[in-house]
Amino acid sequence: MIQKIYTIESGCFNPYQNMGLEEYLMYQAGEDECILYLWQNERTVVIGRNQNAWKECRTKELEADGGYLARRLSGGGAVFHDLGNLNFTFLARRCNYD
Repeated sequence: MIQKIYTIESGCFNPYQNMGLEEYLMYQAGEDECILYLWQNERTVVIGRNQNAWKECRTKELEADGGYLARRLSGGGAVFHDLGNLNFTFLARRCNYD
C-alpha cells in the first residue's frame, strides 16, 4: 500500500533529459511510494517503441524546424509535445498498481 507520494517537477524542456529522468525514476519508487513526475518538452514528436519514425512523422521538416524526435519506452502512437501541454507520469511498484 502506498504510504508516501513525492512530486518532482522538471525545470528542463529537453525531451531526452526528461525522458531519461522518467526512466531513472521508474526504478526508484520504493515499496510504499508513488512518484508524480511533471514535465514539458519543447517541439517534440514522441513515438512508441515499435514505431517507424520515417513512416510516422516528417523527420526532415521536424529537424529543419528545430524540433526533436524521441522514442518512449512504451508502445502507442506518435504524439506532439510543446510548451502548451503538461506531461505527467505516476511511478509506483507493480504491487501498488490498481
